[in-house]
Amino acid sequence: MGENERAIKDYNEVVRINPHYATVYNNRANAYYDLGQREKALEDYNEAIRLDPGDADVYINRGNVLFEGSRFELAIMDYSEAIRISPNYVEAYHNRGLVYRRIGQYDESDRDFSRVAELKSTTNTDGGVVAKSS
Repeated sequence: MGENERAIKDYNEVVRINPHYATVYNNRANAYYDLGQREKALEDYNEAIRLDPGDADVYINRGNVLFEGSRFELAIMDYSEAIRISPNYVEAYHNRGLVYRRIGQYDESDRDFSRVAELKSTTNTDGGVVAKSS
């Protein structure tokens, strides 16, 4: 049994004990995703969002599965929701920009990639704002 399989077994036990723990659904979904079990991953991401709709990371994760499955409009919606929740979330802009580029919406893609560059130039690696000199 590999690492992801063991993790899923442990997550199943946590879900049995506390079925309202959103983070465990996200984590189990990540393990399913790593194993190539995309539909199971989507089911768990959906449940994590139902339990905690304010977690931008889960929208990113679900968006990644949707993007990989060529469900582009749904992926854009998830990345957009992550941005709504966390307006400076670089990964959300980057991933949404990739989807826009993939479907030929180049202006939207360029806008998102510009936002990524802007955010990277004004935040440090810890997410804090970099002081600008005048």
